[in-house]
Amino acid sequence: MWYAIAMLAIRAARAFDGQELRPDGAVVFVDDGRIVGVEAPGAALPDGVELIDVPNGTLLPGLVNAHVHLCGDSDNGALERLPELSADQLHAVIETALARQLASGVTTVHDRPSSPLVLPSPRSAGTAG
Repeated sequence: MWYAIAMLAIRAARAFDGQELRPDGAVVFVDDGRIVGVEAPGAALPDGVELIDVPNGTLLPGLVNAHVHLCGDSDNGALERLPELSADQLHAVIETALARQLASGVTTVHDRPSSPLVLPSPRSAGTAG
């Protein structure tokens, strides 16, 4: 069950936002459980936003799964069943895997494909869940 979470900001001395190291730190804004922004450490906070300050910490907004097989459903024999799946079935398995990754806090995946199927747009998965 999901519960509404008020907007909060987390500030730390260092951050890596998936594209660049931020050695001077950052503030990560989270609204209703979703990362909505990564800003400079001195960014102004909107009224009513709770600040969690981690002066000796490092932020990694969202987790990175560097080795995932999106075409597998984690059941025994998942990879062996791939040849039996239609393109639509395989697409559904991948969409489910992306949603599960996102629900667990993973915002970036490096898919190790076991199929030549073209994956959905990375941004489309982020808007679905």
